[in-house]
Amino acid sequence: MRSYGSAENDLALNRLYSVVPVWRGVVKASEALSLPAYTLLHAGPAFKDPTVPSAPILSSAALSSVYEGWADSPETAISLIRSGKIALRSAQEFGAVVPLAAVISPSTTLVEIVDINNPVPGICWSELSTGPGPMLRFGSGDMAIIERMRFREKVLAPALSAMIGNKPIPLFPHALNGLKNGDDLHASTLSATSSLAEEFAKRNSSDKLRNEAISLLHDTPLFFLTLWMAACQLMLNAMAKNGSSSSLVVALAGNGQQCGIRVSGQPDRWITAIAGKPTGNTDCEPSEVCGVVGDSGCIDAVGFGAQLRYHRTSRNMDRLSTETFVDEALWGGGKHPYFSQYISLSAIDISKISQSRVLPEIAIAMLDARGKIGLLGKGIYKTETVMYLSGVGG
Repeated sequence: MRSYGSAENDLALNRLYSVVPVWRGVVKASEALSLPAYTLLHAGPAFKDPTVPSAPILSSAALSSVYEGWADSPETAISLIRSGKIALRSAQEFGAVVPLAAVISPSTTLVEIVDINNPVPGICWSELSTGPGPMLRFGSGDMAIIERMRFREKVLAPALSAMIGNKPIPLFPHALNGLKNGDDLHASTLSATSSLAEEFAKRNSSDKLRNEAISLLHDTPLFFLTLWMAACQLMLNAMAKNGSSSSLVVALAGNGQQCGIRVSGQPDRWITAIAGKPTGNTDCEPSEVCGVVGDSGCIDAVGFGAQLRYHRTSRNMDRLSTETFVDEALWGGGKHPYFSQYISLSAIDISKISQSRVLPEIAIAMLDARGKIGLLGKGIYKTETVMYLSGVGG
């Protein structure tokens, strides 16, 4: 087997390759996570001052506080957040990952993704989609989102729980189907979602429940996204070994104010930089776009999303990328054998960043910096050199 830089990195990559993620079920955050009272979980590293979060996350936190009954209005909720009575903490501290500017509250239904080869420590959670319509993850503060959250908890979660039953759903086959049909598994998961819907169609459950779930999946092209986020973070988690000399990225995320990485040899330490802004095809001024926000960089860190453009046979090259299509991702490590036909790398090696003229990128949405409008469009975020160089040598 080809070596990728060091014996420790080779061992870490082999641990990543051994992970086989399955969707085991849906569960309330209050049951899955040990959440302190009046606590909400957000993407990325912890805020330097959690009473002054980025605007999109603040908007989502305010709505979630109203949803939980902690406040009677978003304005009251914001006051409670500003005072510290409602706390904001990083979801990754609790073994969860969050899309964009969403937050996890006690009532949030989570997807539970488990490594069938190592199911006790090998578990990660993410938010179950609320289906079509306004979404918390866009950070708009739209009150209509609360009704979508109620729908998720009262209708969608029970339907999916019945569909899954005691037969967990392997995720790799659906991801592979997505890649074969043009998904990048980050900005686009349409084909992977359709593949998942086909599996549900074969499952025994009441026709009404099955038809509702399948219909929702067809109406939600990015339904597969949060499942795949948790699966990718699960793979990255497997590479972590505190005290080792391994130099592979095991987290890549932003909170709108800071972007950060964690590295396999020091997995509890966030290395951060000021969050730059995704760019894309939009008429918005740069000042209108929030700094990069979301935990979904884990997908790109495993070689999907924006990193697919380094594979010459890929049909998934993101046209938003600002770089010329060349094989100069010298920081890339490994190649997952299950996806080897479609990807060129399965890890980011920070020790090799300085050798490459191109930097890792994330295929991630652009959000309104004011936390009012929500989604501005698809984007690409070129990560910050300083994060990687600060991590070299500890």
